[in-house]
Amino acid sequence: MVKSSFCAFVLVFIFASSVLAQKQMVNLNEADIPALCALPGIGPKKAKAIVDYRNRRPFTRPSQLVNVKGIGRKTLKRLLPLIEVAPIVHHQALKAKIDPN
Repeated sequence: MVKSSFCAFVLVFIFASSVLAQKQMVNLNEADIPALCALPGIGPKKAKAIVDYRNRRPFTRPSQLVNVKGIGRKTLKRLLPLIEVAPIVHHQALKAKIDPN
């Protein structure tokens, strides 16, 4: 009885941790400056640099973050569990699908 209760507790804990981790992920292609500043080691200057970089060239993978001035491999390694890259939906293409006129 105790063993099955413990296993159930562990499963619930793992599921809850997974859900919390998913809620905390920051999408590099959509995050605003305050959301980026919430990441460890990212202040307003680096956050602005991330936004400027993605405005020129959207991220296709998290490892591209090292292309942003002031972000090195150590920072990237620290941020990898907290960041994600979701595809960009281009507004013109979306509008064309919704309203072909």
